[in-house]
Amino acid sequence: MGVDKRYIIRGSEWINHNTPATAKVYVASPKMTFYVKRAGSRFPQDFPYGVDYTLTQRIHTIKTGDFNYAMLSANRNQVQTTLEKTNAAGLILVKRFKNNRDDEVLIFKKE
Repeated sequence: MGVDKRYIIRGSEWINHNTPATAKVYVASPKMTFYVKRAGSRFPQDFPYGVDYTLTQRIHTIKTGDFNYAMLSANRNQVQTTLEKTNAAGLILVKRFKNNRDDEVLIFKKE
């Protein structure tokens, strides 16, 4: 059995039920796009094959893009760094979801 992905589904459901229908959401992966069905969300073709964006690049895209919310994932070794960098960038953590390996989906609101 693979890694528990229900935390991604729970995060996506939270976005879908707790943000305005017109909110534009930055998602960090094609998997998240599948569950977050919002205008402005990226689609699988927007994720170039073999390109892995750094957290700094993702934060820049969120800050300069036309997004209201962001849904980022972080493995257990990246959570603290992700929280520190997003906080420094002025993104507000509104919700977090965790799997059985302590990987997390973090949902932020853009100021």
